[in-house]
Amino acid sequence: MSRHGILVSPYVGVVPEGHPLEPNPFEIDSIFRVPLSFFLEDRRERTDAISFQNQIIYVPSYRWERYQIWGLSAVVLVEFLNAVYDADIDLLKPRS
Repeated sequence: MSRHGILVSPYVGVVPEGHPLEPNPFEIDSIFRVPLSFFLEDRRERTDAISFQNQIIYVPSYRWERYQIWGLSAVVLVEFLNAVYDADIDLLKPRS
């Protein structure tokens, strides 16, 4: 759930290499690829403390080329990495 109370249901899929991807201009500006290893290494640029449901959550911010991956996108990504790859990225503690 987003901090604005919106329930988000992410979907994960496998897209074959070379498959043409075209963004819907009404929803997103661009599509880009980031190696999974970049996130598994937890190479975040910074961590922001956000108050959510009476607790502090540490939101990672990743920088890949000209893109910033932050906020709910980063939290959903980390939850996916923790569930599927046992990445052990803790959102309840700041990164040391």
